[in-house]
Amino acid sequence: MDSNVAKNTFSYKFFKLNFVNNNLGIKQLLQQQLLQAIDLYRQQNNIWHNWDSILFSLPEKLILRKINRQKITTNRDFTSGSFPDDWVYRCAIAFPLANFCGVKPLEMAQELVRFFPEANLDWATKSHLKVMIKVLSPGWIDFRIELDYLGVWLQQLILELECHRGHRIGQDTCHESLQTVAEKPNLFPVNYYHARCCSLLKLGEREGLIKLYNHNFESLSWQISKPNPMIWFDAGESFLLTQPQELNLLYSILLILDHCDAMPQAKPVKEKTWLNCGLNLSEAFEQFMITCHFCGEIKQQNPPLALARLGLIALAQWCLSKLLREKLQIASLREL
Repeated sequence: MDSNVAKNTFSYKFFKLNFVNNNLGIKQLLQQQLLQAIDLYRQQNNIWHNWDSILFSLPEKLILRKINRQKITTNRDFTSGSFPDDWVYRCAIAFPLANFCGVKPLEMAQELVRFFPEANLDWATKSHLKVMIKVLSPGWIDFRIELDYLGVWLQQLILELECHRGHRIGQDTCHESLQTVAEKPNLFPVNYYHARCCSLLKLGEREGLIKLYNHNFESLSWQISKPNPMIWFDAGESFLLTQPQELNLLYSILLILDHCDAMPQAKPVKEKTWLNCGLNLSEAFEQFMITCHFCGEIKQQNPPLALARLGLIALAQWCLSKLLREKLQIASLREL
């Protein structure tokens, strides 16, 4: 996307994305909003034909992508904030729907957006995830995530993971079927960084920053018992994780959650996709470890930032553990 996006943008508004139980990824929340908008459109226009084949394709037509702010500096709507990239879910569902109804995709996209409730921009507290929705020619619908509100989603995610405290890793699979790293050597980087996550969380506890539920990491749930709630914002209500390496790691985590939380009707995720997700997360975690520390000066001078980084490590550990044991059927290393 380049600077032409400004003149090709036809409408935009903000809305509050409400959280729904059992949803981990932002993509699933957006899909639910889109399905509601489509249903309202059908009711208003008395359309009762079977759209199931189109609606089942929605997960494939809603893709998370990064947009570099420097490439769109002429668009004033995209210049607020201090983050290097925008996170945008781009949706193409208006194209097949428009073809079915005999209207232009741009018209269909604008009609769907009309059913999204506008948000009050003067929010006293961050109680919802703030999203900007835009319609672009010839019929794209873009959902830009306001990154400064990501801490709200992260805390909601932790609450959901806490609900799975009794779920031991791999309990739904036969342990004898789990393979070793030697049998799948291409997964060693993923397993290595899972073990590094476990080690760093233990280090965080020894440093007195956090307290873990236990040290065996057998439960596929949130591992940090204290602090509760986790720290994601500073005293001025600004999101603490603003470094490119922090956001890249968070972006990789979000992609995995989007796949884990797919609609029941969606096509099964291939093993190659899970492997690529794991390798991308491992690469992002490696860069994060190099530049984003939580001990030493950070612990002394900025304890909230140290805690937020440990929270990010705990989320990475959960994602890698789920990938290895449940998606890739491989035993996970918990120490090196």
